[in-house]
Amino acid sequence: MVRTLRSVDRCDVAIVILDGPTGPTDTDKRTVSYALDAGKGLVLAVNKWDLAPRDVPMRAYEEAVREELAFAAHVPLVFTSALKGIRVEKTIEMALQVAHNRGKRIPTSELNEFLEEVKRRLPPPSVKGRPVNLMYITQTGICPPSFVFFGRRTKFLPESYRRFLENRLREAFGFEGVPLRLSFRDALRKT
Repeated sequence: MVRTLRSVDRCDVAIVILDGPTGPTDTDKRTVSYALDAGKGLVLAVNKWDLAPRDVPMRAYEEAVREELAFAAHVPLVFTSALKGIRVEKTIEMALQVAHNRGKRIPTSELNEFLEEVKRRLPPPSVKGRPVNLMYITQTGICPPSFVFFGRRTKFLPESYRRFLENRLREAFGFEGVPLRLSFRDALRKT
């Protein structure tokens, strides 16, 4: 496990290989969690898919893996067989795409258009009768992509709405396989 975590520390994108017949182990879960916490890109490769029973549909197996690794729902999953060379190249292509996603920079104007659309569809909730107001967003870094939302009363923004914003950012700008760092700050008032 120590060697695995050191390898994760040295990489930009980790390909975590899951054993197809047994599914994700506790070690796999720890490795995936560690990679995401470290801001690394991630691809899950289910190996030995050629040994899977023919009566188990790929979709059902994927749903089971996604349920086990619910905290990594945004991570791409590829079914492979290293022995037979099935979808090994696809795994590498996916890792290269995740590396690209990790270094993606979004212009502030696009981010603010995105924020206005999100607020139109589902405005931030009110807390104790007072609204949380998100005014603008900017990207502050890459590898992993980091964003700061400015507004009023942002410390009261519920965790569920923060996750909602993260998921919408991921969908809108193609951050598959990449952890996002979001922070929220109250904008200074002009006097």
